[in-house]
Order: sequence, then C-alpha cells, then structure tokens
Amino acid sequence: MRFSTLFISVLLLVSPSVPQESTKKHALDTATTINTNAMTNSILYSLSFGVSDEMPTTESTIEPDTRDDASSSSEMSYSCRAYRFAFSVGVTGSICVLGCFGNALSLAVLSKFDGSDSKSSTGFLLSALAICDMMVLLTLIIMKSIPSFCTFTGTFQEYFIVYPYLLVYGWPFSDLVHAYSSWLTVLVAIHRYIAVCKPHKARILCNKKQGVKQVVILMIAVTTFQIPFFLDFYPARETAEDGSTILVRRYTSLALNKTYQMVYKTTIYYIVMYALPLVLLMWFTFHLINALSQATKQRAQMTGLYCRIKQD
Repeated sequence: MRFSTLFISVLLLVSPSVPQESTKKHALDTATTINTNAMTNSILYSLSFGVSDEMPTTESTIEPDTRDDASSSSEMSYSCRAYRFAFSVGVTGSICVLGCFGNALSLAVLSKFDGSDSKSSTGFLLSALAICDMMVLLTLIIMKSIPSFCTFTGTFQEYFIVYPYLLVYGWPFSDLVHAYSSWLTVLVAIHRYIAVCKPHKARILCNKKQGVKQVVILMIAVTTFQIPFFLDFYPARETAEDGSTILVRRYTSLALNKTYQMVYKTTIYYIVMYALPLVLLMWFTFHLINALSQATKQRAQMTGLYCRIKQD
C-alpha cells in the first residue's frame, strides 16, 4: 500500500503544521506494480517531513519548541485547530488506517505464498516491504493524527507530557523505516532483474536463505547510516513562566555543527537515500524492459518461423 504513504505526503504538503524530522514471475511483476511510485514517494516524504526543519542555530537551544502539534489549544485559533484536525485526523488518519489494513491483507496473502514455495525469496521480500510501509503509517498516526486529535478536542492532554520524547525519537525512527522501505524496493528490483536477465544465477542469489541474509545486511547498513538522526535532539526539563516544570526538545551539539548539517544531512544523506536508489531503480528497470522486449521479439520470430514451416 505504498500509494497510501504517497498520498499522505502530498496532503501534508498543504497542512498548516510545520514539517518534521510509506507463480514467481507473477509475484515479481506484482512487486513492480506495488513499487511504481517508490522513489516519488521518497522525495515527497522528504518534502513533507524533511530530514531537518531548518539549519539549527544557537538560539534553538534556548527557545522552546512549539512548532509541533504539542502546542496548547489556547495558542491556536479554532479555525486553525479545525483545519489541522481535518487533514491530520480526518484525511491522513483515515488513509493510514486503510493503508495498514491493506498491508495486513498483503501480509496474509504473502504468508500463504511464502509457505507454498519455501525456496523463493519473493514472498519474504514483499512481506518485509509491507511491514516497513505499515510502520511508516503507524508512525504518522502517532506523530500527526493523535496530537491533532488531542489538540482539537482538548482531551488526553497527558499525551503531550511524553510528546517531546516522541519528537526526539519518533521522527528519526520514521526516517529509518522509510529508508528500509526505499532500499527494500531496490532489493526487489534487483531480484526481478536477476530472475529475468540472469536466470542461471537466480537459484543461487534469489532463494529465501539469501534473501534473509540480504535483508539483514541491508537493515544493518541503513541503521548504521541513520544513527546520527537519533543524536540530533535530546529531551530536557525546563521551568515554564508559571513555575511549572515542562519537558522540551533541544538540539544537541552535533545538530548545531554546520559541517555535519551541510556534509551529512544535506549532501550525503540525499545522495544515499534518494538519488542513488532512484538511479539504481531506473537502471534495473531499463535493462529489465529491454530484456523483456527482446524476448518478445524472439518469441514472435520463432512463432512466425514455426507457422511458415507448418504451412510448407
């Protein structure tokens, strides 16, 4: 259900809240259909949530973070809260629920397919992709829909007590599972390419045992690359104007480092997480289409030759 995450990203572009830190051959063809908009999804996801809202400054460690839905109801007009509620809960929340339901159905179907052919990696890869998409959608519900619901209705205000912790660790986790999803899409494309263009290697490289190893290696690599995102913020307790103690989110010294922001988060991150997967998908898809076209032509030539021989 990658369309769900894609559609949500488009909707959040117009949201008033500030963005924060989705047979074997038949199954492989199905993977192509499911992941057609994978890289567009990644780009829109980046535009919607962003790797970083802005270049941190020293002032960021002093001013309270009130950019998120954690803002109290009194700080927003009713129309603003209603608009945010309509998009974050009514639209985004509904699509997330439908997306989770669709992914759950996909997992149920893929589990039967995976059980009928224990040697194929197809069912396992698509199941892993569905799980990652579902986790992205659940993160959206927790980070966007629930805060907007609480802000609009004025209920469950206790949620905002722990919300700074969610801001510190929730968005990095969302970026992490989204990166899993992007690179799993590339891995599915590689398996499709091998199955069609290098069939003699498919039995060795595309079996379930190898698929599990490849997914584990991929997740370890992506997690290692994403670790700095979990070091950008930290929760801190401060005294409010009324004398009460509040929990806020603060930038770490790493996040305030301009070299880190420019080199890692602005350059390397977008190359590794967006440009490189997009180029790889385009390359494998081009060669896959070319191979299928040649196979179709050869089949047509052989069929025509057979018909002429039969007529003679």
